[in-house]
Amino acid sequence: MLFCDLAGSTAVGEQLDPEALRSVLSAYHAVMREAVERHGGTVAKFIGDAVMAVFGLPELHEDDAYRAVRAADEMRDSLVGLGSELAEPRGVRLACRIGVNTGVVVVGRGEEIITGDAVNVAARLEQTAQENHVVLGEETERLVRGAVETSPVLIQAKGKAEPLTAHVLISVVHGADPLARRADARMVGREDELALLHAMYTRTVRVGKCHQVTVLGPAGIGKSRLVRELMATVPEALIVSGRCLPYGEGITYWPVLEAFISAFGDDPIAGVRRLMADDPDGERVTRSVAVALGRSDGIGGDGIPWAVRRVLESLADTRPVLLVLDDMHWAEQAFHELIEHVVGFARPVPLLLVCMARPELLDARPGWAGGQHNTANLLLEPLTAGESRELVEQLATSELSDDLRERITDTAEGNPLFAEQLVAVSAETPTGDVRLPPTIRALVAARIGGMQPSHQTLLEHAAVEGKVFHLGALCAVLPGSSADAIEHELGELVRRDLVRSARSGFPGETAYTFHHLVIRDVAYEQLSKDRRADVHGGLANWLSDRGAIAAELRAYHLERVWQLRHELDPSGEPAMTAAAAAAAALAAVGRQAAERGDAPAASHLLARAVLTGAVADPIGVAVELSYQLMEAGRFDDAATTIDQLAAMDDDLAAAYADVAGFHLAEATDPDQDLEAAYTRAVAATQLFAERGDDRGLSRVWLAIAEYHAVAGRNAESHRAQREALAAARRAGDRSQEVRVAAEIPVKVWFGPTPAIEVAAQVRELLEAADTPMPVQAEALIIRGVARAAAGDVAVGREDVARGRAIRADLGQLVGWAVTAQIAARVEMLAGDRTRAETLLREGSDELARLGETAYLSTNEGLRALILIDLGRLPEAAEAALVCRRTAARADVASQAAWRSAEALLHSHEGRHAEAVALAREACALHDSTDLLDDRAIDRVVLGRVLAAAGDVDGAGHEFLRAAELFDQKGIVRSAAEAREQLALLNEAPAASMPPAL
Repeated sequence: MLFCDLAGSTAVGEQLDPEALRSVLSAYHAVMREAVERHGGTVAKFIGDAVMAVFGLPELHEDDAYRAVRAADEMRDSLVGLGSELAEPRGVRLACRIGVNTGVVVVGRGEEIITGDAVNVAARLEQTAQENHVVLGEETERLVRGAVETSPVLIQAKGKAEPLTAHVLISVVHGADPLARRADARMVGREDELALLHAMYTRTVRVGKCHQVTVLGPAGIGKSRLVRELMATVPEALIVSGRCLPYGEGITYWPVLEAFISAFGDDPIAGVRRLMADDPDGERVTRSVAVALGRSDGIGGDGIPWAVRRVLESLADTRPVLLVLDDMHWAEQAFHELIEHVVGFARPVPLLLVCMARPELLDARPGWAGGQHNTANLLLEPLTAGESRELVEQLATSELSDDLRERITDTAEGNPLFAEQLVAVSAETPTGDVRLPPTIRALVAARIGGMQPSHQTLLEHAAVEGKVFHLGALCAVLPGSSADAIEHELGELVRRDLVRSARSGFPGETAYTFHHLVIRDVAYEQLSKDRRADVHGGLANWLSDRGAIAAELRAYHLERVWQLRHELDPSGEPAMTAAAAAAAALAAVGRQAAERGDAPAASHLLARAVLTGAVADPIGVAVELSYQLMEAGRFDDAATTIDQLAAMDDDLAAAYADVAGFHLAEATDPDQDLEAAYTRAVAATQLFAERGDDRGLSRVWLAIAEYHAVAGRNAESHRAQREALAAARRAGDRSQEVRVAAEIPVKVWFGPTPAIEVAAQVRELLEAADTPMPVQAEALIIRGVARAAAGDVAVGREDVARGRAIRADLGQLVGWAVTAQIAARVEMLAGDRTRAETLLREGSDELARLGETAYLSTNEGLRALILIDLGRLPEAAEAALVCRRTAARADVASQAAWRSAEALLHSHEGRHAEAVALAREACALHDSTDLLDDRAIDRVVLGRVLAAAGDVDGAGHEFLRAAELFDQKGIVRSAAEAREQLALLNEAPAASMPPAL
């Protein structure tokens, strides 16, 4: 309860005109209400100039006492400002008195809930306070002791026989309290849930396939305990575990680090190398894992999700594997996608993933574990009243009174963690009794407040690093304490079940973990923002020489320094300095993510760098961000970034915006005048050349390459790519170098180079040890289609699948969807049109979801041809229509594709003249290109419609021309099929409708 009253209000009323008084009081009421409601309270009523507010009704919060104190402090400060603005010009002075008191909140239980008394005491505290003083009751002060600076005072309150111990509030320093868990009591009330988890494990082992189950529930509901019980029942399984850090940003693969340390020991890289020794991909897997675990700074082995999956599969080859992942609600998007990839693509092995998360996970990923037969979500409900009583009895280390037991049970409301903490507080009270706090957060805050100051300090500083913290880090941020002294204090905290030993992510470091994340959260909030900023800065320094994965952690801590300094004083020098440091660190790790092809992580990190407003190279970061957003399929965000780039009032920025705008227009706007966009992009060449800006020139050359590719001039496109690559290397722009290099194999394949030569060229990329993962992915895909074209379909199919999986692992959603065309072409060469159509449909669905149209049109044109061969003509007509509507005017392949598809559809309907005309238009469009495969397909289509129209000679000519083009490209099976149709043509000309592909 909070009471506030104007001091000397009678005198104020005498000095002011009634209308002026009304104006002042109205403004006073508004300011007071705003302060109360800002902190989650409710103004119960105004009584003249008195305010009565309540915190915890109608909805309880874990920190209601703290909210009330902060509101009181703000009300006092706000009144000072209001007085300067309204009262002092009228010759009067405004001051207030505030009292805050807390009553026991145990809903529906006994005499301890005396709301009236709490209100009365709050009023008495307010009445005895001096001007502009906030006086806290003893219970309130106990609940917020770690968050405030106070001075004790004795108050003789009316109606009270004994003086009240109270506390004058000096300042608010933000406080809370930690939280501990016990694992010695028998699990209560989760028998059904444990049976469900064990059934999932049994099924996983029986069918030998990967499954996933996510245990959902609020903090403290018993998720971890339930999973520990499952782990105890499967001794035959290899159990590996990891958890996501609470801040969950930039620490994408920390769970992988912990899981592999638990699997292989302190040297997980050596363990992976031993495990994968006989695997052909073993060394590449090991390199990728090394990057994930921060043991390598290279960019040549970062197909992390793919590598993680391969390691887990290999572990599960010898015994069932139970992978436990905690706090998934904190995971970054890339790690969510990693798990989805493992579950969706793992080969048949007994691998069960058990994830634990708060329900907030479903807010971030509504489709989590949905729509797949091998996944499930398990929501934990609160314990029943009977189960809660049983748990409290087990947890108690001494006899509890019936009343206390019932109050603990009622307050816990079925949450096992709350029950544990309530019992712990009762055990630490000398009398064995305790006035129950309003929420679990208040309970934890009170517990910290009763600890030794050194313990409080240690917990608060440990919390800044995270749920897991290191002795070395504490030594770094507490320089006045020796390592031995800190370790002794930590031992005392372990004894009190607040923290426990943990496996370290850094070699040679001793690690601890809070028993529960809530402990860390509460302890963290206890530090003032100023001190938090200092500690985050100290941790950043400590992390500066601890490997690649520590670089992302370091960037996070520097970012927190900036955020906190900014909140304290946005325009102050500390905030400005912190912003620059955070921007540099975030931009650096963002560029590293870009260099390894991790578009989701790169775009996220670079965007956070931009938010600081202190990036040293704002144009360069914005340019890279726009490209990363496009590669991640976030085209709307890319458009916004490009607009911001254009608005920088800088001719160089405008030039970059024009170039990036060309790529965006080509990808998403079929109605855009691509020629005009191209002209604007190329016009930037002169400016970049004058400035000696090779980074800009590289992007112009890449735009030129794409322009030629759209027009079907892949040989010219390839030459432009070489120029782009050379410029990127001169500029030292590694992410652009990787981007261009990854596209070169594609242009080689679609150009006039024979398939066998294409395979030979990309083999060099695959054999090089330092080839970046995005380039390896594209090289695999192109080698696969080239091998299939040359006749080795099975090996080619495997290459393409591996390359596309890497694309998916890297979060390159557009690249994964686009390469459905190549995968489908391989399936056509294998004779599996149904599979080819499925691949194209999946790719088209993803492209449509992302808003990409350039490749969607081509996908749908190819799919229409396949659907016609499958006899699914209505679907083919729909696909052809999509192709037609989304094909840009300059997109030769798509413009030809819908014409070929509609030609075949007209031919089936007997509209032969229209069919022949459309088929000839398609051939004419492609004749000016070097797309040999596409040109040959168009000739086959023309031969089909001519045969159906009765023009045997014309059909024969087209089949022969198609065979020659297939020969020129080296597509063996297609060439043979075209000649077979030519041989059969004279036997049944009207029925000669060979496959289009």
